Amino acid sequence: NDFLSYSGGDYTDVNCASDAKTHVMLLVGYTESTFRIRASYGPDWGDSGYVNYNRDDNAVNCNMFKNAYTIFVTTAREFEYSYCNGGDKATYAVCKASCEDQGLTLAVIPSEYHNDQIVAMIQADYGSSAGSGDSDNMFWMGLIDLEKTGDSSWIDNYTPVGYNNRESYTSNKKWGLIHKVTGEWYTKNSENLEARGLCSKPTTCWDLSSYVSGATVTYSDDARTDGTTASFVCNEGALSGVSVLTCNSGLWSDDIPTCGGDSVSCTYNNEAGSGSTINPSKSSYNNGEQVTIKCADDSTTNHECQAGSFSPTITACESQVTTCYAPDEDLATIVPMKSTFEEGDLVTATCVAVNATDNFVCEEGRFMNDDDKTIDAVCGCLAVAINVVLLLSVTFLQLLTRQ
Repeated sequence: NDFLSYSGGDYTDVNCASDAKTHVMLLVGYTESTFRIRASYGPDWGDSGYVNYNRDDNAVNCNMFKNAYTIFVTTAREFEYSYCNGGDKATYAVCKASCEDQGLTLAVIPSEYHNDQIVAMIQADYGSSAGSGDSDNMFWMGLIDLEKTGDSSWIDNYTPVGYNNRESYTSNKKWGLIHKVTGEWYTKNSENLEARGLCSKPTTCWDLSSYVSGATVTYSDDARTDGTTASFVCNEGALSGVSVLTCNSGLWSDDIPTCGGDSVSCTYNNEAGSGSTINPSKSSYNNGEQVTIKCADDSTTNHECQAGSFSPTITACESQVTTCYAPDEDLATIVPMKSTFEEGDLVTATCVAVNATDNFVCEEGRFMNDDDKTIDAVCGCLAVAINVVLLLSVTFLQLLTRQ
């Protein structure tokens, strides 16, 4: 028929009612006038395996909007499940408080895999046969709809309700329960129902290996348990965001970084101040490269080049050295004259070798002038210059004497 002979273009299936073909189709995109659908006949059929259905009344008549299922991709994490209130029956509030006292939440069930895991645990502990009522058959969990809108969420405020096993979609119930025999979900408004309940905590963070395009991700522990770090290095382009994340209670510690844009190098301009060193020491650093700043008091900080600047920002060292000492009397005399000076003290120094005077301020254990030169540097250089002049003068006089 027309559908099997389709080879491209926009298509209206006029024979869907008289010559229906049962097969699976996947909606992958749409425009205002068409649906882009992947059929199940392979890449040699239609438009490389796809068909463009017109969005018209005929699409409604062909039941295009019935029996449709949403494919929802969620983050893969392992959960550890346990019972609230020591496995004894309790109201919702008591069960919830019991979980929180253990550092847990009421059970989060992100997928069918986790739902099957819970049902197997319950049936192993409490049997697989139905009891006499809700109190025996139902277990509290962390599905909530406190505003009774029908838009449920998980109590951890993070996990999306992608998988949903509710037996009905009644929108006037607040708290979720799971049936121990069928695994179906129910909702109740009762605050007085006493039933057993489930707690949970995530034990792993989700895998980021293919999450960031253009990045290589290295884990400190491939199991991605609590405390695992994930380090990102862009293969090309600049890294935007934090380069190292830590797994904490099933969640990564910060937003996931991205790679893109121009790779910008970083330069170090002695932002840490005098007496500090940077390792490795060079003129520029590549994006993603890490450095260590060591201050005069031997304290260290680590930084990473990110898109042209170091993160965290390199700041001046908080020097532990605040006392300045009077210079050698053979080098310079100072006013006022005393043995020690505190941070910010001003002195006037006169070089012994030549009658040259300048003002200096005590900064981080050294006297510095307006040119950022020390007393030793200023007077020492002048002394060397005078010695050179004297040496040249003596040599010249010796030459004249010989002539």
